[in-house]
Amino acid sequence: MSDVTVHLLLQNAAAALQADQLPRAEQFCRDALQMDPGNAQAIHYLGLLSARVGQLIQAIELMSQSIKIAPDRPFFYNNLGETLRRAGRIEEAKACWNKALALDPGYAPGHLNMARELAVEGRIDEAASIYDHVLGQNPMLHEARDGLGELFLSAGKLDAAVALWRQLSKLEPGNVQGDVRAAVALAQSGRLVDAIEILNSAVLTDPNHFEAHANRGMALLQLGDLPEGLREFDWTSHHGPHATGQRTFTQSRWDGSPLSKGQGLLLFTENGFGDAIQFVRFVEIAQQRVGAGHIILQCRTELVRLFKTIKGVEVIANSPALPAFHVQCELAYLPVIFRSAIESVSSKIPYLTPYRTDFERFKLEIAALPQLAAGPRRKIGLVWAGSPKHRNDAQRSISPTVFEPLLKLKGAVFFNLQKNDGSGRAELPASSELIDWTGKLNDFTDTAALLANLDLLISVDTSIVHLAGAMGRRVWTLLPRERTDWRWLPGRDDSPWYPTMRLFRQKQTGDWDEVIARVLQALTTGGKAAGKSV
Repeated sequence: MSDVTVHLLLQNAAAALQADQLPRAEQFCRDALQMDPGNAQAIHYLGLLSARVGQLIQAIELMSQSIKIAPDRPFFYNNLGETLRRAGRIEEAKACWNKALALDPGYAPGHLNMARELAVEGRIDEAASIYDHVLGQNPMLHEARDGLGELFLSAGKLDAAVALWRQLSKLEPGNVQGDVRAAVALAQSGRLVDAIEILNSAVLTDPNHFEAHANRGMALLQLGDLPEGLREFDWTSHHGPHATGQRTFTQSRWDGSPLSKGQGLLLFTENGFGDAIQFVRFVEIAQQRVGAGHIILQCRTELVRLFKTIKGVEVIANSPALPAFHVQCELAYLPVIFRSAIESVSSKIPYLTPYRTDFERFKLEIAALPQLAAGPRRKIGLVWAGSPKHRNDAQRSISPTVFEPLLKLKGAVFFNLQKNDGSGRAELPASSELIDWTGKLNDFTDTAALLANLDLLISVDTSIVHLAGAMGRRVWTLLPRERTDWRWLPGRDDSPWYPTMRLFRQKQTGDWDEVIARVLQALTTGGKAAGKSV
């Protein structure tokens, strides 16, 4: 047996584990055990591999076996403790961390795991004391600084958390990560101006720091600074982790200058339906600026027919094949070029309309509904879910059963405008009076025609609220308390983007029932819903 060979195999196993190359890591461990059957580290690594794939019982057995062979290694006990914690065996986990610390009182991972568990148990002072002790030993241990900062925040000590994080830049000049964490905490507490001041300094210190730019953009947009906020979002789209997904052109970006006759401006969107509908309003300003040139608007197929209602623009579907053009610009960058103030974005509503023939078709079908035979009733559309692929879908989408109190409202007839497959329609009682014409909605133009015949739309934050707002229809948008999209701005129940929109925000995270209770109250006390017609 060669000790050197076993050592190299274990080094390779550790590297493969770090890179999440689990089959390779396992093979290195098996090879090491063939040469040294009782090697504690190889057995322990196999335990880590089992834990990584969720086989906790096997992981605990393997790690315990490694400890019997080598009972003097703190990290063996620390890893076993973390695995026991995952298995719900908390007291055993804490015993393991205490054993690791008995072997090495300065072993930081053991301290950190103990502090996290104490914080979960509500033993905040004890957890804070451990974090403080670890930072005293190693001021550059970011996990300890973040852990203590989060404890300060949970205790309502915002200024203490900010000071703790900002101390990092003094300890390590040029490292702005602590400043960014401090700014995020300030922004989440509503102190946006203070957050931006810190982030301005951060991007000057480290011009390539992605999180500094991204959070600065978010804070600026929440304050209503549309051009500067979108400029930062544009920077992150080209320099951040998703930059490879952005389109590249040989043609330069349009700077707002007039074009000569025969020259084309390509406008496009990289984001979802809602963003496209929100920012397509700026096409009218582009038409005024483009001079003798012409505009080509590229969008997803579902939007083509709707956007063709915009006069004077060539609308094409997304495709690698493009007509000739001279310059290009993403729709969401137009407000940067135009220096558009957020207060001016709703100056022309509606800017999208359905086709008259589609509108009249739905008008006739609605008039023939037996629910309307006894007289006029408010016609209300409902949408409870957005795309499940959206990064914030867990917060913004709801179960359709949340709408049940609304469906009992007298004097109203409800229409299902929920298009997503598997969106939960079957969860509603069969007796629910919900007219489902989603089979008639083939694209956004059909949806627009139906919306134009309704008095009100009640929806979670998804693309259809943008469509209703762009049409000047009355729309009530239901918003989560946490991770609310920037465009709705903090603390408002109206929207500068859409003057016919009203925002209903959660007061408590996850509590949609209270939101619907306010919606129901508004429906019963607010009189007949009104909206513009085509």
